[in-house]
Amino acid sequence: MRGENARPNAPGRAFFCRRSAFAAGKRALPLAPRRGLCYNMGMRLDKFLKVSRIIKRRTVAAQACDDGRAEINGRPAKPSARLKVGDSVTLHFGDKLFSFRVLSLNENARKEEAASLYEVIDED
Repeated sequence: MRGENARPNAPGRAFFCRRSAFAAGKRALPLAPRRGLCYNMGMRLDKFLKVSRIIKRRTVAAQACDDGRAEINGRPAKPSARLKVGDSVTLHFGDKLFSFRVLSLNENARKEEAASLYEVIDED
């Protein structure tokens, strides 16, 4: 639709860069959020189970959550549920229960640090 007389930043048209939008007195669009852990958003349950080495693979953790074997603060949880520090998580493995409290959220934890991410509350 651009003819030879079309101007890229003509009034009423979309701006092509943020700087020109800001210079024209328009409100700039917010930046897209960064990928990775944001402390106010928490961490996905399936990822925490994998990073903390409670469950070996993330796909297995996601499947366990989908089967209804995971609860956060007493409520059934999906794999995409967000964990925060202080949350209580219960996992059902057959006839056994494993309950723990989240102490810290770390996207990449070494094997030695994995056990420090949670505190075991009850293990039946």
